[in-house]
Amino acid sequence: MGDKRQTLSTLRGTRIYARNGHFQYLSPEPILDPKTGKLSTWVRLCPIADGEAKARTAKDVLLGCAAPVDGDGDFAVFFKQWRKHMLGRRALKTPKDPARAAIWDNGTKTLESVYNVIERGFSKFDVNNVRPSDVALFLDQWEGRRSAVAYRGHLSSFFKWCCKKGYRESNPAEASVIELESVPKRNVYITQEQFAKVRDALVINGKGKSIDTGKMVQAYIDLTYLLGQRSTDVRLLRRNDVDETAGHIFVKPTKTEQSSGGSVYIKITPAIAQVLDRIKQLSRQGTGSVYLIHTRSGQPYTGSGIRSAWNRACKRVGVAGITVKDIRHMSASDAKRAGASLADLQIRLVHTREATTLGYVSGQDVPVSSIDLQLPSKKKGG
Repeated sequence: MGDKRQTLSTLRGTRIYARNGHFQYLSPEPILDPKTGKLSTWVRLCPIADGEAKARTAKDVLLGCAAPVDGDGDFAVFFKQWRKHMLGRRALKTPKDPARAAIWDNGTKTLESVYNVIERGFSKFDVNNVRPSDVALFLDQWEGRRSAVAYRGHLSSFFKWCCKKGYRESNPAEASVIELESVPKRNVYITQEQFAKVRDALVINGKGKSIDTGKMVQAYIDLTYLLGQRSTDVRLLRRNDVDETAGHIFVKPTKTEQSSGGSVYIKITPAIAQVLDRIKQLSRQGTGSVYLIHTRSGQPYTGSGIRSAWNRACKRVGVAGITVKDIRHMSASDAKRAGASLADLQIRLVHTREATTLGYVSGQDVPVSSIDLQLPSKKKGG
């Protein structure tokens, strides 16, 4: 990154940074900057000279945590009730595993930021007077992005709750006049050659020297491919998820943990067994880590830590435009080419819908047309 974030130790965890002479708030999602009227992830709070207390207060006002301004509508009143209800339900579903709970908490923070954007965007409205056109105008800020779909979903859920409570008669977020532009599908996929190059670069630095910590990351990448699971779920695998006696690995995806509850047992193939043996050799004695893939201190790798190692390896071998998440798509596509049926892949990927599985493999294999035509010729004597 070209811009280095700097913050004081007393402001850690607040997402408030000292930047360009001001305290600025770094939002997980673009939010409306009240001073510029534009969407931004960096929003100035106050000059550094004004002090931390004022920066914290400015952040509260920005995120709608402070008291509403006179003249606002009643939207925020009802939205706060629904918001409390939804966050309360979410809190009850917090995973017990510390690493999974940390991911869940980050998701909650992101959700709260989304709620803040919605609350501020409709602060001048009375809940019963919001029209479909108002919702459409609000969603236009994220036209062609996945955020638009997410915001519409939350608004629809809120207005459905309002209808149930009798606060209004219809759901403006579900009106047919609201048409969201399709989100462009990713059409860049990792090739086997790229995978091999980056994989090797994980354990060798730019000077040709061995990277000890890279060996565990390489084992993680190999396991991600062989299991075909989301990178997050491979990071969070515990040692007791691996049952070598029964010959399988138990995977419970974080994405389905609180929804469909789907899970899968994956057979330990010879290739997977070899990776597991390497992990055993790399694991330090006495760490007592409960995680299969772990750092030297016995803790699970963070998503940012894995991404950083991957990105550095990509840079060393001149590979651009591919991510760790692409490995799952590559795994599914390779399995299909090897003869796996769509039904087998759906089980492997823990998908509840076949269409979702199809989206993982379609587009990666360009069909070959073998129709053999001959150029037309004149009839003899014509």
